[in-house]
Amino acid sequence: PKSRSQPTCFGAFLFGYLCEPLNNYMETTKTQLQAETLHMFSPYRQYCTHAITLTMKQSVWVNTEDGRACTKLNETLATRDLKYALNRLNRYFFGNGYKRKPDQYSLLVIPTLEGRKTDKRLHYHLQIGNLPANTTDDELRNALTQAWSAVDFGDTQIHIQPLYGTHWLTYITKEIGNGDTDCVDWRNVCIPQSLRQN
Repeated sequence: PKSRSQPTCFGAFLFGYLCEPLNNYMETTKTQLQAETLHMFSPYRQYCTHAITLTMKQSVWVNTEDGRACTKLNETLATRDLKYALNRLNRYFFGNGYKRKPDQYSLLVIPTLEGRKTDKRLHYHLQIGNLPANTTDDELRNALTQAWSAVDFGDTQIHIQPLYGTHWLTYITKEIGNGDTDCVDWRNVCIPQSLRQN
């Protein structure tokens, strides 16, 4: 009996001995990853003009050959819906220029999908810019509302505000520090070539 309990005690000791440094390392790594993400996007902060939150329906009913079925929102569907909405928004603001010269005529978009690794409802936070110079906040709100209402999982709550300072990017990447190292929706990040040259 003693020999059986010793490995357990030693195992518990070893587990406790290794866990604290491992947890400290993981916390440091998450913090470093968030800092590196912020650093990577920092050259484009000066071009970002608006902070946006887009809510999403967590499920929708769709018609199928077998009748109606409930489809639950997942990361793939969220990414697809945001891509569709951004395409509509780009066409609204840049017309055919978006198709002909997308590196010059497109919105700057830094999107994060929040709620993937937590019990929160999935929703998007975006930092956007490179809007045409004469764009008003109301025009952006109307165009975004139309684009977001056209997607399957787009919900009605849309929050848009002018961007002041650098806090919004830190806020929208907070989930990197909470264990969701892939919260940035890299498939929908758009930094126009014309801004990358400056």
